[in-house]
Amino acid sequence: MKPRNNKDELARAYIQDAEVFCDLANLALYQGRRVIRPEQLIEQDPIIGQKRRDGLKKWKKENGEEIYLGIEIQSVIDPSMPIRMMEYDVILYKKQWYYVNKVDTLN
Repeated sequence: MKPRNNKDELARAYIQDAEVFCDLANLALYQGRRVIRPEQLIEQDPIIGQKRRDGLKKWKKENGEEIYLGIEIQSVIDPSMPIRMMEYDVILYKKQWYYVNKVDTLN
C-alpha cells in the first residue's frame, strides 16, 4: 500500500463516524434523503486483498438485504480512481461469491 497524506488520513478518520458516512452515502445515492441510518451500518475490514479502502460498511436494510458501501477520499483528482473502485468491488464480490458457494480459497 502506498503512503497516505495527512489530509487523506484526517478525512478517512472523519468518515469512520457512522453519521458522517450516512450523510455522504445518502447524498450520493438518495439526493440527501435520510434512507440509510447509522444504526443499520456494520463496520467492515477496509483491507481488501492488498489494498485498503478508506471507508467500508455493510448496510443491513430492514428487509434483511445487505449492501456494501465504500467511500474513497481524494485530495487530488486521480483519473484511475474508477478503476481502483472497480477492483475493490470485484475482490469484495469474489469473497461474497466464495462464501455463498462454500468455496474455501480466494485465488
